[in-house]
Amino acid sequence: MCRRVWTRFGDDSESPTASQAERRLKLRGVALLLLSRVLIPAVDCLAKLLQQRYSVWQVLFGRFAVQFVVLIPCCLWCHGASSLRMMVRWRLLVRGLLQFAAVVFFYSSIHLVPLADASAVTFLAPVVQVAIAAVVLRERVGLHRWIAVATGGASILVIVRPGFAHWHPAFLLLLLCAFCIASYNVMTRLLRAIPPLVIYGSQVVLGAVPLALSAPSYLVAPGSVGDAALMVLLGCIALVAHGMVILAYRCAEASLLAPLFYTEILMQAALGYLIFGDVPDCWTWVGIGLVIAVGVYLSITEAQGTASSSSSANEKSGGDGVVKGSGTELTAAAAAEETTT
Repeated sequence: MCRRVWTRFGDDSESPTASQAERRLKLRGVALLLLSRVLIPAVDCLAKLLQQRYSVWQVLFGRFAVQFVVLIPCCLWCHGASSLRMMVRWRLLVRGLLQFAAVVFFYSSIHLVPLADASAVTFLAPVVQVAIAAVVLRERVGLHRWIAVATGGASILVIVRPGFAHWHPAFLLLLLCAFCIASYNVMTRLLRAIPPLVIYGSQVVLGAVPLALSAPSYLVAPGSVGDAALMVLLGCIALVAHGMVILAYRCAEASLLAPLFYTEILMQAALGYLIFGDVPDCWTWVGIGLVIAVGVYLSITEAQGTASSSSSANEKSGGDGVVKGSGTELTAAAAAEETTT
């Protein structure tokens, strides 16, 4: 049952033509990703609301506990006991710790700065990822990527404006969050042989277990049934939203979906205004615009480079080469599903 639900979105074998099937899959992927960009800001908004009455650790516990209860049985159902053995590989452990640190940094800062500002700073992660990949993975980084890195750094300076009235120390936590996101995205590239459900499950375990063991030091009874329901709702929405991202990457290529992630900033700004009265100023919007422009520029240039490489490979193989998914989409999904924690 679990396998059928997980693979259904990638199955269009009954479509009349290959082109129509591909188009439907792409539209399905776009729809799933856009819906996830609506849900993720809702998760952040719930977390910010709950932190008005509870510690960041209790809010995190509510999120990870719900995900643990739902996701681990799914891992066992789909992949058996071997999924638990895969979760203790050191690369998965490092990636899970980086993801947990990113969530802690993000949740610790959103009650101090507007949601739109926080989201914009964390979207520096794809730019930081370029630099990390060049150093850690020894990837060739062209001039256009380094220009994107420099522009992304400048955009963050515009948003946080260190030394000015807009500056808040919480922005340092958000920069650490962006670095952690970029680092575990790079780690994900080294996990191509591991199913994405297991990757997601491992990071949930690494968050839920330490929080459960330390619960006596921070856990208090919810002040009302409504608060308890909000914590459960936070975990459920986060689980569904990140699952949608994984399914979206099964339906469409990363270059098509990547620019759509930046629509989340608009949703963060809208919710921040409607619920908390946060209004981004002119310079913040300038910085957000630069972040979006850098992300779209990288997506377009990488897509063009991939297309050129595929064309060259086909020409060398006599023109009959067929490019098929080989798990890259799953790896990209696992990397992208936490871009906004």
